[in-house]
Amino acid sequence: IMAVEIKVPSLGESVTEVTVAKWLKTLGEMVKEGDPLVELETDKATQEIYAPQTGLLIAIAAPEGTSLAIGATLGKIGGGADVIQKMSTGEAPAGPIVPPIDASHYVGQPVMASEAEEEPEEESEPVVFEDSIQPVIQPVIADHELVQEEPVELPELSHSLPIDSDDSADDFNSEDFDREEPRQLPGVARMLAENQLAAADIRGSGRDGRLTKEDIQAHIERQNARHARLQAEEANVQKPVDSPVDLIEQEGEAERAESPHPPVIEPALEPVADPVVVTAPQVTAHRAEVQSGIERQKMSRLRLKISERLKLAQNTAAMLTTFNEVDMTAIMNLRRTINPAFEAQHGVKLGLMSLFVKAAIAALQDYPAVNAEIEGSDILYKKFYDIGVAVGTDRGLVVPVVRGAEHLSFAEIEKQIADMGSRAREGKLSLEEMSGGSFTITNGGVYGSLLSTPILNPPQSGILGMHKIQKRAVVISDESGDSIAIRQMMYLALTYDHRLIDGKEAVGFLVKVKTLLEEPQLLQVQI
Repeated sequence: IMAVEIKVPSLGESVTEVTVAKWLKTLGEMVKEGDPLVELETDKATQEIYAPQTGLLIAIAAPEGTSLAIGATLGKIGGGADVIQKMSTGEAPAGPIVPPIDASHYVGQPVMASEAEEEPEEESEPVVFEDSIQPVIQPVIADHELVQEEPVELPELSHSLPIDSDDSADDFNSEDFDREEPRQLPGVARMLAENQLAAADIRGSGRDGRLTKEDIQAHIERQNARHARLQAEEANVQKPVDSPVDLIEQEGEAERAESPHPPVIEPALEPVADPVVVTAPQVTAHRAEVQSGIERQKMSRLRLKISERLKLAQNTAAMLTTFNEVDMTAIMNLRRTINPAFEAQHGVKLGLMSLFVKAAIAALQDYPAVNAEIEGSDILYKKFYDIGVAVGTDRGLVVPVVRGAEHLSFAEIEKQIADMGSRAREGKLSLEEMSGGSFTITNGGVYGSLLSTPILNPPQSGILGMHKIQKRAVVISDESGDSIAIRQMMYLALTYDHRLIDGKEAVGFLVKVKTLLEEPQLLQVQI
């Protein structure tokens, strides 16, 4: 059977590069035509690539994490006709099959080798291995036995280096003469350790700059003298003799003795604690601990694209947010009343999203600037209503689009949102399903958000933010007067591009949405 290359397909005009996210098949594994082979990550979504024919995956040219251009080679599928015949009859062996690979075809491209290729087969005879090491092992064993049986005489020590007379022969360590640094005699090293001193802090007067006991003793005496001098200076600073303070206190005592009034006893001040001194080793240790608690991870293409678009919105649009609140009590009662019949007929419940989509479309029809966008020096007024619904996933926020939402029923909108939300979390949305859109709705209430300011989804000019429904005490005004009642309230937020939309239009849009939700009969919900 003829081998076929697997290439990166065209994934849209705006996609010029992809990243290999995950290989779903291993090298040498049998695959059938249409089987998912590899996941490619773009700046918008994750796309699966399928096997173009039945055969063996005989080469993987791009490991996971590799960035590739459109049209680049991912791998190769091939295999003999006998293998394909066995696979079609169900006789194909389990596990990966390692076929011969024409490495010259992939010169300059990374090829992932399987474990079977990297490790040699267990065909070599152990006799060859033993023969190859036997002549080496035998002399080593003989030398070892010779050393154990015959004592070795140590050469006499050279007296070219100065040795203190106080040092005993037991303190001598021959390893000291193998170092490149100035060698320290054992007695000197012991004296440094006992006094907790570092050799680098003391200048040696011996040969080649070596330390002697006299150098260490002189250093200790200098430290003690300096410490005594500092203590004396500190004592003098704390209570100087015949200082002005003493004279003032003496005069005060004389005046109090002559005064007929009893002296005022002032409370004693508590001693001030010594300042905490942070040493350089402590700072270094803390920095090392902080660095060990940091995990560095490369941003995914989707996260990079999200950050790019959010920053683009901030840099290009004059974003402003206006707020309102809506009484959701009537909507919640409506859903509770008609949901059993609605679900029985359509197989899906009446959710809040379809109600908000319909309310937003009605408001967009009254305020067309909110559904428009700026292109250069022109304003593009859109006569269609493709509503994007933001969906949070483990990989980031994506916005699938419900196209032609003005022509869909409540049940059709709910089914589309449920389907796209499920596939978005699985990373199976296509780029076409997330492209375009004239207006966006985002629901932070599902995460418990009470109030937020959403960011525009460029090049759109408006985004509606829903929030958590919370019971609050509100004032109800009717013919009988004002009263306080417990109502289910939600805050709404509209972020808009102030270059195109004036405050009057933005507030009017939000009031329209509020009115339709508080009076759901205006939406004409049908079962």
